[in-house]
Amino acid sequence: MEIYFIRHGQSTNNRLTEATWHTRSHDPELTEIGHKQAARVADYLCSAPNLEDIVRIPDDAPEREQHYPHTITHLYCSPMYRALQTAQPIGAALNLNPTVWI
Repeated sequence: MEIYFIRHGQSTNNRLTEATWHTRSHDPELTEIGHKQAARVADYLCSAPNLEDIVRIPDDAPEREQHYPHTITHLYCSPMYRALQTAQPIGAALNLNPTVWI
């Protein structure tokens, strides 16, 4: 079993400065950058090889050159809006429905 921990994308709170900290939200949404970060993680998980599978194959084996995708079977996320917004493109890319875990 492999477990991947993915932090949410940049939220509006992450973008605040000390001068604007008083406008902090208790449940912030993602910024445009945060949405792009979530999309990049989704693309990576769909296209990048799973190195954990590759390193288990002997160096001289021909199958080492094959593409071994990530085999993610479950997607859990926090009920926080930024986590849901991050999980949505990942779930869509992996054909999984995010499960809210409290």
